[in-house]
Amino acid sequence: MIKASHEAVMVNEVLENLVFEQNGKYVDCTFGAGGHSLEILKKINESGTLVAIDKDQKATVNLSKDFTDDGRFRLVNDSFSNLRSLFDDKEVDGILIDLGISSIQLDDPKRGFSFQSNGPLDMRMGQNNFSASEFINKSNRKAGGGLQREF
Repeated sequence: MIKASHEAVMVNEVLENLVFEQNGKYVDCTFGAGGHSLEILKKINESGTLVAIDKDQKATVNLSKDFTDDGRFRLVNDSFSNLRSLFDDKEVDGILIDLGISSIQLDDPKRGFSFQSNGPLDMRMGQNNFSASEFINKSNRKAGGGLQREF
């Protein structure tokens, strides 16, 4: 039985509108805790494939055997903004992008997303860029009222 630590939302609607070919190639651009990916793997057959992408390195560290033991699955730790460089045109049959943050990110005060817990002002999906605190503290107002980074 496949289990997920985080319950994905609108799973039936996603599958109904995404997986048309059981032997197709699908991309989950926001892997997170893997809830949608698990359901996609259940729906495709042995010839189908799923590539999951997530910028958040913490989301991709403790993968369950449901993923690591499945030859149809591959995980890429990158931003979905690089999707075009990862695949050729018309190479995939469906792409899922579940935008936003998850309860896993909100529940961890160290991530800096929560308004209910004290923690650093971080708000990064990955650790490669500057934090929200660095952005605020190293930015200047420019003419017109916008912020301009100095780093």
